[in-house]
Amino acid sequence: MIKINNMLKTAKSHAPLFFICAILLFISVMFLFPCRSVAESIPPKSVRVEDILTTGGQGKKYTRDSDFDQGAMVNLNHNLPNNNRLQLNEHLTTFPFIWIALSGKGTIAKIHTETGKIVGEYISSPQGRGRNPSRTTVDLKGNVWVGNRGESQGGVGSAVHIGCLENSQCIDRNQNGRIDTSTGLGDVKPWPNTGGQDNNGGVSTAEDECIIHYVRGGNAATRHLTVDKNNNIWIGGYSGQRRFVLADGNTGEIIQRAEPFECGGYGGLIDGNGVVWSADFGASRLLRFDPATRQAECLRISHSYGLGIDRQGNIWNAQYSNNTITKIAPDGAVLKQIRSAQRLPRGLAVSSFDDHVWVANSGSDTVTRYDNDGNELAVIPLAANRKERRPADNVQIILGNILKSVGLSQQGGSHPTGVAIDAAGKVWVANFRSDNAMRINPNTNKVDMIVHLGKGARPYNYSDMTGSVALGKTSPQGTWTVIYDSSQSKNAWGTVHWDSIDNGGTVNVQARSAEYEAALGQHLYIELSNDGKSKTVPNGRYLQIEVKLTPSPNGKSPILNEISIGAQGQGILLADHRNTCVEINHFTPTASPKTISVKLPLLVAVLLAEVGYYAKSVDEDIDLVDLETALMVFQKDIGISMTGRINEATWNKLKNLKFGSEKMNRLKTLRCQ
Repeated sequence: MIKINNMLKTAKSHAPLFFICAILLFISVMFLFPCRSVAESIPPKSVRVEDILTTGGQGKKYTRDSDFDQGAMVNLNHNLPNNNRLQLNEHLTTFPFIWIALSGKGTIAKIHTETGKIVGEYISSPQGRGRNPSRTTVDLKGNVWVGNRGESQGGVGSAVHIGCLENSQCIDRNQNGRIDTSTGLGDVKPWPNTGGQDNNGGVSTAEDECIIHYVRGGNAATRHLTVDKNNNIWIGGYSGQRRFVLADGNTGEIIQRAEPFECGGYGGLIDGNGVVWSADFGASRLLRFDPATRQAECLRISHSYGLGIDRQGNIWNAQYSNNTITKIAPDGAVLKQIRSAQRLPRGLAVSSFDDHVWVANSGSDTVTRYDNDGNELAVIPLAANRKERRPADNVQIILGNILKSVGLSQQGGSHPTGVAIDAAGKVWVANFRSDNAMRINPNTNKVDMIVHLGKGARPYNYSDMTGSVALGKTSPQGTWTVIYDSSQSKNAWGTVHWDSIDNGGTVNVQARSAEYEAALGQHLYIELSNDGKSKTVPNGRYLQIEVKLTPSPNGKSPILNEISIGAQGQGILLADHRNTCVEINHFTPTASPKTISVKLPLLVAVLLAEVGYYAKSVDEDIDLVDLETALMVFQKDIGISMTGRINEATWNKLKNLKFGSEKMNRLKTLRCQ
């Protein structure tokens, strides 16, 4: 009794502590001796059947940074401003390659702009046809179109289309399971043109499988090549009637012809409104042609040569022998003319990073940098320092002569023609007389790399050598491309689903398949829709997906959160998902509760029972062998392989079945708790 009184006294004096201990004791008892455990009181997580089909079988889901890293991104990222999603970069640029026409060799060099390595050299026409390539224009897929100034037979010019190997754009014509193509400078594969097979177009005899189209069309001596927003190519010439044709970027077939113009044909670009701009050095006029209205006009711009376009859609035009640079509004009005202190301004490009204008000056061996108001910011000399060539330095002179004799040059760049902006915002210039290309770092305004192109290369370019115009101005966009290997021959592909936010822009998804990876390039993409009603992608082990994000008119980026590749394949076993809870809210739009979840085998059993394929009772102890047998009979009747598995084709039929209130009430009693 005394002990109890003492305990009560202690409890009164420590009341707060007493009650806390009591509460903790109660909680402990509940965990040790529960009527129903806490875990049991929380319903299991339910999923959509479509998600199971995507992650099971031969499907794939991309939603994390590491997933997106499995593909190739152009103008996209997954970390700024947020991770685990795809969004457009602040500055839209291009692929990490520059394509330079080597006029003296009749070839085109492909250079990796980060390393300076020449990764391919390609002949520009079949044997016996005119070459002398001078204009290179990169399309929206990273391929390049090149015009041949030397082709004029029948008053018709030519252009060659070279695929980007890294984007699966080449075609395995000999079907040997690989792409046979050039791997570097000097590795030029023949194009024999046996019996003149390719004289009038086609690439049937080209041994390099990255040469994908050869088009005869447009005016003789092709000098104008511009890519439109549909990735088709305008081909035009400078001499004669200045005829232009539009060729399909996928097939190379001519799909449109423009009336002969009185000006243009000497190089150009297409602006964001689809208007074609084309220089004309001889006529001292600049062509402005709108294909939508068929209206063309010749603007009075003397000695029109290189063209560029800024963020506002203004056109910048270098006027070669006039030593001026002109800024022109999208409607053709002249905004400003700048007198250049350098001689013979030729190639011109505008950087998307800062809107600065870069001009190659052929007569001064320099590159000039202007701000967007036309103020000169820097002049970058390309020729070697004079002291390196002083007469007293006999060793330097002898070494220089030796290098020149083998096609190399140590005196920098001579007679620059073209200039272009690469994916990192660095500036490239092609030097005609020194047979090299140089890269300029805009942070220092100094040359930080020289790439030698071989003796007699004579690089002559002043067009969109990198694709920064097409991808950044003509059709602003970013792409993510991934190739998925299902590891199953002739895999049957299901639906591709994605979760995205448009933000006033667009998210487009397309796909193509092939039995082996090198064969992807010979198939056209199929445009997909997110409602499950897309055209079926053909069977094949490999699937290539391309996601394209296009900004809103005010530049806001759409967002891709995730994308899932469904695969019909073998499907999933019900036995592997006997405890998987799936949502069935789409079966009961008016039921209460609106969303319930039930184990997958029970749902399948109820659906099959409703249409007479499963006759046994539906309960927790369902016989999965009997259920799979019933499923196989159902599959036979709907005309698909009898696998006893749930694949996308089976599920698309099952989910459209309806069941009555009796079956619905039964499912409610069996729902996941």
